[in-house]
Amino acid sequence: MKRVLICAALSLLWAQAAGQSTAEAFMALLPPVPNVSCTADTSVIAKFSKQIDVFSKAFRNYSEKLSQKGEEYQQDDADEMAAAALSKAGISMKEVEKLENMSEAEQEKWAKEYAEKMMAQSMSGNAGKNSNAQKMTSLAQRQKALVDEMEVMKGVIASRAKDIEIADTLETRKLNKALAILAESVKDVTHGEGATAADARRWEAYTKACHSEQVKYCGNMSPLWINYVESHLSFTKKMIPMLREVAQIEAEIFRLQFNKQPPVVDNETYAIKAVEDYSYILARSYDFWAGKYELHN
Repeated sequence: MKRVLICAALSLLWAQAAGQSTAEAFMALLPPVPNVSCTADTSVIAKFSKQIDVFSKAFRNYSEKLSQKGEEYQQDDADEMAAAALSKAGISMKEVEKLENMSEAEQEKWAKEYAEKMMAQSMSGNAGKNSNAQKMTSLAQRQKALVDEMEVMKGVIASRAKDIEIADTLETRKLNKALAILAESVKDVTHGEGATAADARRWEAYTKACHSEQVKYCGNMSPLWINYVESHLSFTKKMIPMLREVAQIEAEIFRLQFNKQPPVVDNETYAIKAVEDYSYILARSYDFWAGKYELHN
């Protein structure tokens, strides 16, 4: 029982960070959604990637602070919180120690007697405890409503991602078929050393045609991906205040349950993680990029 309470208490603590950064501040580090050109210069992509790297570095620093704070929550702190929770439940640490040495039958008997005791106390009523229980119930209901609403948004995003995956499968097949046909057309062409002028002209025409097919593939897929990025960004912005409220609710439930302030309160943790999730989607904006045409021998 003690181990279960310790794990429950620490699950909240590990979800919080010590930094003062906001989700909006992290969002500001990211580049805007690009207007992708399938033949953009590499310098454009390098600049875009550099901005993504700036965000990634900031997030890593933030995560390290999170880990450092987590390491500070020693077992003694966990034991103290577990003891507080047990005390609120009317169970002393001595009783816990006795329970650990009881046989299974003795534990079952103790559990039955404890349940009867709690039922009697519930019947007699305790205004303070009942008030806290009502508050926690209300908070839990609000938390569930927020989570359910966000799950709907995530469902929409997941559905759009699946649509893109299907479209990419079809477009890739078209590209591969077109490239195979083009390759077949130059099977008799010598390129590189020993090539004639006619071979060189046919090979150049072939490479230009291949590049054109790749640009066409990019032109079909990039708009779909960018639309997906914009949708993900819109939902992320909507979820940021909701995720803050979820963090606030968890902190308040902690206070009510353990009768003490949480060691660390950072209402931005979940929201900042949502921004990081979005950053992965944004970073793939140039995945279908074809680049400028270059003749390869």
